[in-house]
Amino acid sequence: MKYVLLLLSICTLLFTTNCVKVDQVLSEMEISDTMTDSITLDDFRIEVTIRKIDNNAIEVQRQLKYIGNNTVTIHHANPLIYTIIETTENKPLLNWESVGYYKTLQPNDVYQHDKDITFRDIKNNSVLRVWANFSVEDKEYNIPLSISLD
Repeated sequence: MKYVLLLLSICTLLFTTNCVKVDQVLSEMEISDTMTDSITLDDFRIEVTIRKIDNNAIEVQRQLKYIGNNTVTIHHANPLIYTIIETTENKPLLNWESVGYYKTLQPNDVYQHDKDITFRDIKNNSVLRVWANFSVEDKEYNIPLSISLD
């Protein structure tokens, strides 16, 4: 457990200092009413749907889709998919609960552990950052996705 917490701390530090470049995708998309973006790593896809509520507010839905062929059990903290809005002025820190959750996934299962989040007062030059962190057996997965909100 100490190893997992240390690894989470190191990954958090790397992510918040913009050093995580592996498997990171920046989607330059204008948000109309609804948009969806995703990133895939191995047998897992993180899917993010953004719904525009009004000119300065969005609702964000995040889910993990398992696209592998065999049944797997994932182990994760809370939230499964961390979500922040970042601007050039703020660099928020990531924070996970260290409580462990287990979820068994069948092929093509979609897992939505986290509730939808509403962000208000979206500033110019904002980026939505989501980051999933979980493990399967001894393999650790850290899957970041960034979406420009301009």
